[in-house]
Amino acid sequence: MDLQEPDAVVTDLQMPERNGIWLLGQIKQRLPSLPVIAVSGHLDGSNLADVHRLGFAAILRKPIGLSELTSAVARVVGR
Repeated sequence: MDLQEPDAVVTDLQMPERNGIWLLGQIKQRLPSLPVIAVSGHLDGSNLADVHRLGFAAILRKPIGLSELTSAVARVVGR
């Protein structure tokens, strides 16, 4: 099987077992230039800047619509 690198990854920040920040670290070790988009329903002004500083390409607040998600993905992959 021929595996291809994705254009971007979209992840929730709060997940069972691991969180999006852990996933971002794993991705950046293997594919440092891959953009990662964070989705969360629990962001406020103070920790929003912290999450962005960690290296997420974009941050979306829940609930999100398909057009908002599509726009964010297009923006981070340059399309």
